[in-house]
Amino acid sequence: MNKHQEGSGEYYFWGFETSENYDSVIKKVGKQVSLLDNGGIYIHNPMIKEVNNTQWSINSKPSAGTLPGKEVAEKLFFIEKNEDGTTSLLCTLQGVFSDTDLKTVRPDLKQ
Repeated sequence: MNKHQEGSGEYYFWGFETSENYDSVIKKVGKQVSLLDNGGIYIHNPMIKEVNNTQWSINSKPSAGTLPGKEVAEKLFFIEKNEDGTTSLLCTLQGVFSDTDLKTVRPDLKQ
């Protein structure tokens, strides 16, 4: 897992890479969960939450690769093709969120 701090909060991502063909990964994962093509990056379950809200809601306008707005947190699963031919399967939590939000998606982290 990696953590980056940006101007609009924090960015956590974790997952793995596989040497399996990107199209094959999309086909196999797509049989298990619904995937949405978001400009060549396939995503699943994009969620968004404003800082003052306790509930996550479906993010109808996810934008993989960009920071969320101020006072907003986003989380999602995505699959992307890497330049070296590998395929990444990753989860992210990014933006402005509470320790509780982080512990909910990553209970293994100790803060």
